[in-house]
Amino acid sequence: MKSTLQAMETVTEDELAEQIGEIEVSSTNESDLNEANIVSSNTYKVGTRLFKMNNKNTKDMIAVEDPTSQYFIAYNNKYTEK
Repeated sequence: MKSTLQAMETVTEDELAEQIGEIEVSSTNESDLNEANIVSSNTYKVGTRLFKMNNKNTKDMIAVEDPTSQYFIAYNNKYTEK
């Protein structure tokens, strides 16, 4: 999922459903990733936890935990109309 943080919108822990994964690889080169199921980011560090949000489709947005245990919304720009 390619995503960007827009205006650093935060969500509370109460708005989170379950953890859906974590960043496994940090890379700025997409050709580094040979497997389709690798969770990677060029923004977030390895180990960053990703969460489904209550009543939200993960194709639209997820929550990303930052090092201070705040949760930010990451929008999936691939599917979001501009």
